[in-house]
Amino acid sequence: QAGSKSKKVLVKEEFNIDIASLTYAKASEANKDPYPRKLMLTGSGSRANVFDEAEFLTSEIPKSFLINDYKLSTHDILLFNMVYEYEENDLKLPENLKLEEYILGIGDQLEFVYFVKKDSPLELDGVSGAIKNVVNTDTELVASQTNISSNGNILLLGIGTLKAAGLTLDELRSEVLNVMIRNGQSPDFQLEIKDFLSQRAFITSNLRNNGQDNVIKINNIPLSLKELALLTGLSNQNNVSALVKLTRNNKIYRFNSRQLFDLESKEIFIQDGDQIDIQAYDKDSVATKLSVDSDGYILMPNLGKVSVLDRTLNEVKEDVRAGLRKIGLKPTFQLDILNHENKKIFLIQKNVGSQVVPLTSSDLTLREFILSLKNVAAPSNGITIITLKRNKNTYRLPLDKILNPNTDDIWMQNDDHIEIENIIYKPG
Repeated sequence: QAGSKSKKVLVKEEFNIDIASLTYAKASEANKDPYPRKLMLTGSGSRANVFDEAEFLTSEIPKSFLINDYKLSTHDILLFNMVYEYEENDLKLPENLKLEEYILGIGDQLEFVYFVKKDSPLELDGVSGAIKNVVNTDTELVASQTNISSNGNILLLGIGTLKAAGLTLDELRSEVLNVMIRNGQSPDFQLEIKDFLSQRAFITSNLRNNGQDNVIKINNIPLSLKELALLTGLSNQNNVSALVKLTRNNKIYRFNSRQLFDLESKEIFIQDGDQIDIQAYDKDSVATKLSVDSDGYILMPNLGKVSVLDRTLNEVKEDVRAGLRKIGLKPTFQLDILNHENKKIFLIQKNVGSQVVPLTSSDLTLREFILSLKNVAAPSNGITIITLKRNKNTYRLPLDKILNPNTDDIWMQNDDHIEIENIIYKPG
């Protein structure tokens, strides 16, 4: 009721007490009970306080990440090691494998040779004074050279203008013969190709010297792709370490050495406009150091510039693998990080000092890093706490747990902050 004085109510609690004899087994079991201890954390302001030991012994380990999750940055050094071997895809041959007769074209130079009778001197009959009819059997050899002009015509001395481009030499000879017969001329002539200038093929190869001509004149003597490869220094000994690429009529045909020199493969004859590229490499692996430039690119053999900035090694490997397959090479390579630049760890040791430690390896664990430091040992009257700050998260781990081989590896990352502090037990 209002105004009444509150009365203190006493409640009697009942419990049972078991009395047992103190034996060695009982004492051993009792010793297993946890002994709560207090740790004294020093510092300024609210930092200075007394905490339960359990708060430091129960810790969360950072989520493990793969070594290859390391993000590449400028000035990192990569080591690229590769065995040059070309893929052996299904062999595809050009459709027109038949050897055809040479077709004359604009620019070809022809030589025309024919015989003409010499003019007979006039002779008079001594009796009648009339001109004698003398049969002259002397002939004169006449030779001339002409080029097929831009309109496809040629001009032959004593014959005139004839269409030549698009004809074979035999067809042109027939035209000349018909004209000479119509004109009553003696059909004794010779018509040959003096220089083949209208048809060309182009070749590039890392086996040829810079001084060698990259233009191949096509003449009336057929030249096979196999013969051309042999002339450049390629042989079947190159096996799959060489690639011959033929571009014809906007189509690309690829052959490795084994396929090209196969005795059962059909001959491929060089035609006008063909582009041939021959690349051969040593069978042994080739190692190259690659540096990430200021724009985040590396310059790779055969592939050119490859972007690697802020990308993992596995991501870069996928690009390299796809690029090599695109040019017909087997993706038999190794790509590893040789040196790390611009990667660092911030280390703070209480009562010792602070320093910036370069992160020179992508497979450095926190355990290895701690063991590499000097003056890191748990005090006899306290424990050592390792504080790891990463990506705005804080993790506290006792030194004993980090050094325990059963603890999962914690891989070091760029910009990790590590604080090492000895915390003393509160006397009790």
